[in-house]
Amino acid sequence: MTYNEQNPDIEFSGRMVRFAISPEAPQAGNTVALNKFEITVSVDYFNNKDESKNWKSKQFTFFRTFESDKDFISIQDALIDEIFKQLYENVFNEAFTGW
Repeated sequence: MTYNEQNPDIEFSGRMVRFAISPEAPQAGNTVALNKFEITVSVDYFNNKDESKNWKSKQFTFFRTFESDKDFISIQDALIDEIFKQLYENVFNEAFTGW
């Protein structure tokens, strides 16, 4: 496959469908030790050389936990980077290795 913006061999499109923080690891006294930060994306894959490999609206989810006493705003960029690196890998594996 060759990179070509005019007539590409493959195309991806997608959107974020979930961006959420939820409590994890409950403790005594109505507190939690950890929070779970989760991102879900929906991806369409078009293989213009072999349409039988196309898929649409396939969802990929990944999360990271963080200590509940941490300020989310101060760590969100690093968590987003970590999550998206894994999501990219999962989409790549699905598109090119069939995992």
